[in-house]
Amino acid sequence: MNCQDIFDYVMNYARKDLISLKNEPLESRIQVYNELKKNRLYYENNCIKDLSFDEKNLKLGFFDLAMIRIASSLKDCKDSIVALISKDFTDDEYTAFLKLDNFLLLDYIKDTEIASALFNKTGKIYDIIKKWYDEEMYEYEKLLEPGEYKIRQTLGIALRHEYINRFDKIKSGIIAYFSKDPGAPRQLFNEYEYVIRKQYDAEIERRKIEENMRKIAEEKIDELEKEIEMLREEKEKIDKYLNNYGVKGVTLEDKIKNMITFLQGKVRELIEQKKILESQKAELENFAIKIKNESKTIIESEIRRYEDTIRELTEKIQNYQNTVSKLQIDNLELQEKINEYKNISESSIVISNTEARIMEVNFIGRLEMKMNTFPRKFLDPIRKGEINIDKSNNYIIERSDEINSLNINPKELHLYPHNTEVTYIIRKRRLLKDDLSIIIKAKFLSHIENYVKKLADDKTISLADILEYLDKSIDAAEQGKVLHVIGIASPTGFDKKVKEYIFSDDFKKNFTDYYLSVCLIDLLSGELIYNKLDNRINSYIDIFDQELDTEKIFKAKDIIKRKLMLSDAVTLSSVVREYNLTELIAKKAFYELQIENIGKIYNIKGEIILKKN
Repeated sequence: MNCQDIFDYVMNYARKDLISLKNEPLESRIQVYNELKKNRLYYENNCIKDLSFDEKNLKLGFFDLAMIRIASSLKDCKDSIVALISKDFTDDEYTAFLKLDNFLLLDYIKDTEIASALFNKTGKIYDIIKKWYDEEMYEYEKLLEPGEYKIRQTLGIALRHEYINRFDKIKSGIIAYFSKDPGAPRQLFNEYEYVIRKQYDAEIERRKIEENMRKIAEEKIDELEKEIEMLREEKEKIDKYLNNYGVKGVTLEDKIKNMITFLQGKVRELIEQKKILESQKAELENFAIKIKNESKTIIESEIRRYEDTIRELTEKIQNYQNTVSKLQIDNLELQEKINEYKNISESSIVISNTEARIMEVNFIGRLEMKMNTFPRKFLDPIRKGEINIDKSNNYIIERSDEINSLNINPKELHLYPHNTEVTYIIRKRRLLKDDLSIIIKAKFLSHIENYVKKLADDKTISLADILEYLDKSIDAAEQGKVLHVIGIASPTGFDKKVKEYIFSDDFKKNFTDYYLSVCLIDLLSGELIYNKLDNRINSYIDIFDQELDTEKIFKAKDIIKRKLMLSDAVTLSSVVREYNLTELIAKKAFYELQIENIGKIYNIKGEIILKKN
């Protein structure tokens, strides 16, 4: 069965009356119960990943409702299997369900029947409706109060949904009654004064809650105003800096760029000197083999002097490279701040904390699945050899994340991306030769603080973010002389400068030449970004390739394009609501249309809008 067939099957039992169920054979009911239990697990894992939190709970709640209906029909049966099924639900859950089930007839009567019953003030339907308002209104309020009944969340949501449906049915009947009897409102007021008074009490309680929320909101607004004031002060400093230095053409940015160019030149000079010294040292070593023993001492002393000089040069090169990296990061951070205040930063799309976490789990999960598809062949381009892997314990696997450093409540960790890094160390021992070795890393890189503080992020990953991460990897790669293949995935995409840098000669000099091959993975568009001149990365691209639901995204893009033909802008919420799309698919479609220059994304008061170019 597909997902829809499974849900239709569930709904058939969720609203089936207990009398009919009890007439079915015992074995048949037990079999249906076990099928529902098994289907619930399948449905949760495979059918509701793209639904909202509330939609997921409601769908699963109907499974619980169908199961408790069958469990209730079995309660009086004396059987060991039935006894185990009965224990799946609490006494409170049975009580709440049976109270709702007493009024099952309300699901099948028509508006006109309710109107007639109210008009005549007699009959079974009238008695049921009056009893509903006398008794079930109170039960409904108890279900809304978490402390009253000990009921699992999903079942509680389904029960509340059924109550609301019945309220709506009775409401429609009352409206029909009003049109039938002009004096109805006065009579109804007298008859249901108790209910109205209860509603008034509930309204007073609601106002108290609103007042409490308003106070909390005011405190938050005060905090935000302080943050805004700090940002204003920072902006004034940068504006002052721009006025003082920008006009003269001698900006700090220019100075940093000049210093980077100078230091990179120095690094190249030192590397050349190092190569010359290493060559001269090699010549002396060859010469030392041929000469007589009495002259060896002098030559070996000279070789040691070369070694000391080469060591000093290596340290200088390392220091210069560290300084270059630090200056590049400082320069990029400065540019980003200036761009932000000049309002020229690239527009991205807002990704919520839960969406980012789903992207992260999918990215790491896909990579692990591909790495565990055997046999796999890896090429060590430095030592010119192949490593064949046929089982997972041939890998050394390391895993880390950044979220634990943020002091988050452990119960809330699942709500945020973790910035997970998975490392696969692949080695092959060889006799009389250097061992073959490759390291593959997958890194999910996001602005994790934004997801924790603001529950969302709309900033692309910048060049400063990338360099800060890569600088930590380059030392290990160079010291071990081991190729590091690194895939960096972003939920919000990458800044244009990142892409330009990956394709540049500077990237080759600073990273590719030092045993690092990098592939960027844009999880919004599925785009893979890597330097095409780096032949080593080509063997590993398939590991990072994202198998996105391209057909759904293509359809969503087509829908949005048609809407843009009729208006200048389209909101994300309208596309999701009108065309039954998941928010994540719609966001990816917006993002791709921006890349294709069809429109530009704006975030106005929390609403994501694609405006036609």
